[in-house]
Amino acid sequence: MIPGIWLEIEVMGIQCALAKTTDKSWFFQRHGTVVLDRDRYQLDFRNPDVRAYTRSVIDRLIQEYGIGYFKIDYNINAYTGTEYQADSAGDGLLEHNRAYLSWLDEIFAEYPDIVIENCSSGDLILSSQRFYGRTNDLQLRKLLSAPHPSERTYGRFDRR
Repeated sequence: MIPGIWLEIEVMGIQCALAKTTDKSWFFQRHGTVVLDRDRYQLDFRNPDVRAYTRSVIDRLIQEYGIGYFKIDYNINAYTGTEYQADSAGDGLLEHNRAYLSWLDEIFAEYPDIVIENCSSGDLILSSQRFYGRTNDLQLRKLLSAPHPSERTYGRFDRR
């Protein structure tokens, strides 16, 4: 059995000590204000510090606790994106999504045997490279780890 954990890696709760001390460039912003939804902030993966911090979380969970399965949830609404250092909120959202997918590529390169699966709310994040929950899709994207248990049972898909 593979130990697993369910987490929302793209958000930070407003009560988190780190949220109170980090620069607001860590978070989505509109009109100079940090975006808040359901008492959580959306992390901006364009920021190298965000990528390093979230990578350290994944590294610690794998190395210290032996986690091999991650269920990634996403229970906030990023709305139209972030205007911070972007031409528009949509541009900021697109660049964030690209940075997040690049971050996932780095995780998979370091830990090729881990399983990362989006939960149903995690599937709400729109990206051309994400799996949208159709288990009969023959054009599986490179970042897909396990769209349903039988595919994990029968072997991995090549993500390259």
